[in-house]
Amino acid sequence: WQVLMHAFNSCAPYEVGVLKFAECMQVNEPCLIDNVTVGGAVSKWVKGDSLDVERIVREYGSCQVPIVGARCEECFASGQEASEAVAETADCFNARLSDYFGCWRKHRPLCGYLKDWHGALEHKRLFGADSVLYDTPVYFMDDWLNGYLDLHGNQDYRFVYCGPQGSKTGLHHDVFLSFSWSLNVVGTKLWILYPPEQKQYISGVQSVPGLDDKVISWFRAGQDMTALENIVKDSSSKHPQLHKTNPIVIVQKAGQAIFVPTNWFHQVHNLEDTLSINHNWFNRHNLTQVHEHLVKEHKATKFALRDCRNPDLQPEEDTEWLDIVENIMKLNTGINMSEWKELLKWKAETTQNNLDQAAIQLL
Repeated sequence: WQVLMHAFNSCAPYEVGVLKFAECMQVNEPCLIDNVTVGGAVSKWVKGDSLDVERIVREYGSCQVPIVGARCEECFASGQEASEAVAETADCFNARLSDYFGCWRKHRPLCGYLKDWHGALEHKRLFGADSVLYDTPVYFMDDWLNGYLDLHGNQDYRFVYCGPQGSKTGLHHDVFLSFSWSLNVVGTKLWILYPPEQKQYISGVQSVPGLDDKVISWFRAGQDMTALENIVKDSSSKHPQLHKTNPIVIVQKAGQAIFVPTNWFHQVHNLEDTLSINHNWFNRHNLTQVHEHLVKEHKATKFALRDCRNPDLQPEEDTEWLDIVENIMKLNTGINMSEWKELLKWKAETTQNNLDQAAIQLL
């Protein structure tokens, strides 16, 4: 069992820190970076060690945000104005940010978990295109995904998460098999990460069982990492598959950024009230994995829709069917092959770095 594979302080010399992080991307291993600041408007969201809820509500309270969890009927009126933030389900709904923090004050933790809010886009909508919610840390600036989307439509993979103590995200890997990074603005998170070679043991597992109350009790008691590892190990040992795994356990504090590599499954617990910034992204270091994943998704979509083909035409000639495949892949995966090729073409045409010619090779 491992506590951490790579950790370094961002106050070290600028070039050294960036080079160390590049090594983590190259070998596809996680790391934790200390003393990360992002500036921008979000730097004013903190008062002492806590969120300045009054300021956030005053400036962003009208924004529609996606909430995961059972709806608190007292705080969240049903039938609010629909939002593109999220498609509502039994355990996921849209609400005004002011209502969320109203419930946060009165009924925490029943307020639910604010996830996947496109806060950076909303900030520009409210305050203008030249205003930024935060600055992306230098380690994560080589971002082909959001770089492309910034120039090609009102979409991004930059998110704000805010959840009370005890909220969590179950086991998953990131969209597109992308990298992700997450910075705690306030609060503390527990991360449990599984390398790609252990995927066979966690397939179909929604979360490590029995951790919720135990890890919160561990945090409140101020125990050491050995005690935490034993809690995770004991919970995993009772599962028919997870007992074969050897995860990495990381506790992330405010001002620390974690890098989650491609195809690493992870589960995350908020050990106290926490607000974080999260990006999905990719670059030349994980381009091949992302490409192979999208090709696989494309083939699976075509196979699932094979009965919709025109039997009198070859697949490559049935343009109507191919359009359906592209549309369904977009809905299921978030991007289709036409968009993927356009992204690669954009990067190949704009790159100033010979190392980034990897984009050309996939066209």
